[in-house]
Amino acid sequence: MKHFYFLCLTILISVASFGQEMLLNGNFESWDDSTSPTNWTKVENITQESATANIHGGTYSAKHVGGTKDLGQSITSITAGANYTITLWYKVIESDGDDARIWSYWKDSSGDNIDNNDYDSEDAIRGPNNSYFDNNGGVWSEYTATITAPANAAEFYFELRTYSGAMVYWDDLSFFKEESSEITLTLQDGPVSGTVDTTSPEETQQELQFEVTNFTVAAPSAGDGYIVWEVIDNSNGDIVYDSGEEQDLSDPVQLLELVQGDTYTLNAKLVDNTGADLDPAVEYTLTSTVEAYTQVADLATLRAGEIGKYYEVTSEVIAVWAQDYDHQKWAKDATAGIIITDYDEVIATIYNEGDGITGVKGQLDDHYGLLQLLPTVDPGTATSTGNPVEAQLLTIADLIADHEPYESELVEIADVVFEDADGTTVFENFKNYNITDPSSETPIAFSTYVIKFADYDGEIIPSGSQTIKALVGEYNGAVQIASRNMTTDLILSVSENNIEGFGMYPNPVLNGEFRITTASSVAKQVYIYNMLGKQVYSKMVSSNQSVNVANLTTGIYFVKVIQEGKTATVKLVVK
Repeated sequence: MKHFYFLCLTILISVASFGQEMLLNGNFESWDDSTSPTNWTKVENITQESATANIHGGTYSAKHVGGTKDLGQSITSITAGANYTITLWYKVIESDGDDARIWSYWKDSSGDNIDNNDYDSEDAIRGPNNSYFDNNGGVWSEYTATITAPANAAEFYFELRTYSGAMVYWDDLSFFKEESSEITLTLQDGPVSGTVDTTSPEETQQELQFEVTNFTVAAPSAGDGYIVWEVIDNSNGDIVYDSGEEQDLSDPVQLLELVQGDTYTLNAKLVDNTGADLDPAVEYTLTSTVEAYTQVADLATLRAGEIGKYYEVTSEVIAVWAQDYDHQKWAKDATAGIIITDYDEVIATIYNEGDGITGVKGQLDDHYGLLQLLPTVDPGTATSTGNPVEAQLLTIADLIADHEPYESELVEIADVVFEDADGTTVFENFKNYNITDPSSETPIAFSTYVIKFADYDGEIIPSGSQTIKALVGEYNGAVQIASRNMTTDLILSVSENNIEGFGMYPNPVLNGEFRITTASSVAKQVYIYNMLGKQVYSKMVSSNQSVNVANLTTGIYFVKVIQEGKTATVKLVVK
């Protein structure tokens, strides 16, 4: 992996600041009609307002009536690394404290949202500070923040939200690109001069690409001057790399043999065509340690580690589940579980449930309270297969008392009831559903934020008590659980059965056939799924017809029967 810095050196001469407004019609002076401000692409519950008391500047403002309603505009031509200042004026008329907020995203060139792990920046554009704008007594109030576009940003989606029970006036909104005529020398994505920095243990080979503005760097007499630099190994004081007599911008600086655990100092400066320092001198220093891995014997020891540090798990862990969203993978061993979130798609290997993985390495990270590992290497081919993935038997009371010991582990909870179950309401992605069991009247969240686009999306929420398997998660201190799929995790008992006279025999199956009995003679649709949730059988079966499963291997399956719109689900053992 290459590591890039954006190194800023500033010459303090004749500086003039300027910039560019990028938000269109932020003052709401132009309208297509009374409910459609020009250039705004998402407009919900907006009307043109002309009353003087409700205008901050100009002739109009935008009146926004709540109910989780949005006002949005996409801003293109974003420059990665550039600074932008957001300014907006708002006036809240009706307030319950949770009325309005900014809810914006950086987007990449594919239009996907970017989580750049810069929480200060994220809080500035979603919140503020993951909260709501202050009412300030119903007077016009200003919110402003300066943010930096992340490395892969190509677009900014500017959105404001007003919630139920609130009415907000918006006016004089701005998204302003900050620019300057300062002479700068930069290394892509780097910190300010004097910073003490760390890099991944995998970054023992690095490139530093110098960039300048308002100063021509070239061989002597061909420009304004050039760059002189050196890299010192602080363990012995040796200069391990340097620029020689002069440095232009034609090639990146190649640092090829850095050592894990060692600390290095980069010294750089601009000089004129004679090699003399500029007056005043323009100098830059950066001290950076190439981190080393701390070896841990198991996942429990990993979970006790320090956020931001790098770890190598020396033992084998077992794959539990994986999803495409954020390329996440859940793993466990005998001591604990962990979620591996592979934002950068480091791991190309595909693991199946029960695969053993050896050589897990990465950086420990906290994501809204959820401990996760950001991988730095691909562990490669599974070192074993077919390992059992068993769920711990717990209650909701256990998780409420202390969910941390079970975070990212697979658990099984009996007699769970979904509060939203009414026989018709279906599961949706990106929602939380309250669930309880006999151990606790206090609910916890069954979350479809965690497992995205699962096969229970659009399925009817099961009524009655259920035995479910789920992965344990957390969001800002609150426990939440998520099932991996509808068939093997969400319904493990026959308590959903609403087919009159339903029965199935023999079970276990010994001779390759079984029969299903019901009170009705109407044919029934039979589905059989394996433990991974894959459908292995589908057939319409008459009242006197047996089900032949001779081609199924020995193991546990789930049978789903649908007759006259009613459903039963039962576990099947094939021997």
